[in-house]
Amino acid sequence: MSFPRRRESRLKLPYNITNGLDPRFHGDDKQRIMKLIKNTIFIFLLIFLFSSLLKNLFSYKGKLDFYQQFKQNFEKERKRNIELKTEVVRKKSTEEIEKTIRNNLNLLKDNEIALIIPSPPKALIPVTPTPLPNWRQWWELYFKN
Repeated sequence: MSFPRRRESRLKLPYNITNGLDPRFHGDDKQRIMKLIKNTIFIFLLIFLFSSLLKNLFSYKGKLDFYQQFKQNFEKERKRNIELKTEVVRKKSTEEIEKTIRNNLNLLKDNEIALIIPSPPKALIPVTPTPLPNWRQWWELYFKN
């Protein structure tokens, strides 16, 4: 099966390709078209720059928030570090070591006597029953006997 040959025909354009002039357009129309093209390019450029600006602003805001949070955490940890260092110095003092030995390990010095005072006994408070409501007392007074 053979296909019919296609005729080669040249595309006939309404204007001369070599100089790009179309006789249908006048000079005034060409200026309008050029102005329209320039305005379109300018609008696309503005949209691109505006979107880039918004993207950068949001990125900056996120980084600024991260920085503020990081700074707060750093200050909090720095204060905690100072507290821990002072606690270490305080715990290494002889008075603190002696206090810990006496209170937690129940040890005494050679010439000391331990005096243990018992805690006072807890007195039991008698529980009083809650009184019945008035209507119930009257009911029992008249109808239970």
